[in-house]
Amino acid sequence: MKLSGTKTTDWVRYSFVAIAILYAFFAGLRTVADFDLGWQIATGRYILQHHSIPSIEVFSYTAHGNPWIYPPFSGVIFSALFLAGGFAALSWLIAMACVGTVALIARQKNCFAAALAIIAVPPIAFRTVPRAELFTTVLFAAFASLLWSHYEGERERLWLLPLLMVAWVNLHTGFVAGLACMGAYIVVDLCDAVFASRRAASIARLRDAVPWLVVSVVATLVNPWGWRIYQAISRQNEMSQLHTEFIGEWSGVHFSWASWAQALSFRDPASADWWMLATALIVVVVALLRKEIGSVIVLSVGAYAAVTHIRFQGDFAILVCVIGGSVLSRAWRSQKDISPSAEAASAAKIAVQRAPMHGIATWGLVAIFIVFAGVRVADLITDRYYLWSAQITLFGTGPSWWFPEQAIAFVKDEHLPANLFGDYNLGGYLTWRAGPEYLDYFDGRFIPFGRDLFIRHSTLVSLPLDSPEWGSESSLRNIQTTIFSMALHPR
Repeated sequence: MKLSGTKTTDWVRYSFVAIAILYAFFAGLRTVADFDLGWQIATGRYILQHHSIPSIEVFSYTAHGNPWIYPPFSGVIFSALFLAGGFAALSWLIAMACVGTVALIARQKNCFAAALAIIAVPPIAFRTVPRAELFTTVLFAAFASLLWSHYEGERERLWLLPLLMVAWVNLHTGFVAGLACMGAYIVVDLCDAVFASRRAASIARLRDAVPWLVVSVVATLVNPWGWRIYQAISRQNEMSQLHTEFIGEWSGVHFSWASWAQALSFRDPASADWWMLATALIVVVVALLRKEIGSVIVLSVGAYAAVTHIRFQGDFAILVCVIGGSVLSRAWRSQKDISPSAEAASAAKIAVQRAPMHGIATWGLVAIFIVFAGVRVADLITDRYYLWSAQITLFGTGPSWWFPEQAIAFVKDEHLPANLFGDYNLGGYLTWRAGPEYLDYFDGRFIPFGRDLFIRHSTLVSLPLDSPEWGSESSLRNIQTTIFSMALHPR
């Protein structure tokens, strides 16, 4: 049975979408290991127990009572899931978030977006970690998909945007990425309005979208603190330099010969970051040639953000899939429409001559992506990748091998005295698993603790326990019990 061009495109796209979703599922299904999850679950537990949302720090003995504003309901979701199904339930949430994000970007009606979604699975999986940022990744994909489909002329339900924003502002401070996404959409349409041939369509799209965008901005005020949520974000931005200096995901990309080796590594999922950058460069060139200036601006800004802060590589991959897939698809259709071969012979004759070769090439392309995803999935489910890259997580459900579950049980069973001190990575976990009986010295939240305490904490963990600095701090803070992580590799 011969397939028409449209039918061929459809089955290829559906094949790519299926491959991307299956790959995303296996990439997302892993044991729970995140250093911020603990204090977020502790927040959710506090809300469920006290039926109130804290606006001050309540989990530590070093910053107790300091102002602290953070979207509360991600913690409630994590806490409820843990109560219902333990660590396994959280592992399944990670997998579903990864699948949902990939499905949202693969829903664009072109093969390029679906194919790019397969390549983008690793950076998306890296950002759908078990913490509040997970919701930002999913919702950013939803915003980008809805707005770009509207730009493409699809009849999208833009009234969903303010509803999603109400959820977003109460789940993670990353809701500002949604504001940026809406701003990027406006930039793209305004750039189109510069060209007379596109002006009418651009104005019509903006007329339909702007009311919902305005309502979405207003929707950010629907949170327990109203406009003060922006104060919290401003305080976070003030700490950005400290984040960049001490937290890996806030640092920039380092270009070196090792980077090139990683980019050429077929089996290293981290190579996807470089492939996304390369794809963005190609799309920018194509968009410039087609005078799609808005796409050039958005992808260039996204690339800059991803290079300067590793944390944004997931959002950047989403933009490359959604916008890049659309630009490449339009360029491909345009090239086919003006192909000189169409004037050299009849269309029917060419179709007959090229049909076998076209079918072989199509099947071959799908097969390549199947093998590519298959090898990557095999490396995940056998733990080859996790062990090779020294991850603290493994394939499957449950807690990470790194979490000191038995140590915490010992502390509680033996009723060791407070106050408790742990290293930076353990802070959030101790807040959750040792609290509320034991308050914490420091965890991953910079704002309630401040720069000075962070530096003091970093200094202490680098010194022996019998040093004068430890003696002074122990007397000042009444530190009675310390717990440090020693394991570097899974047993």
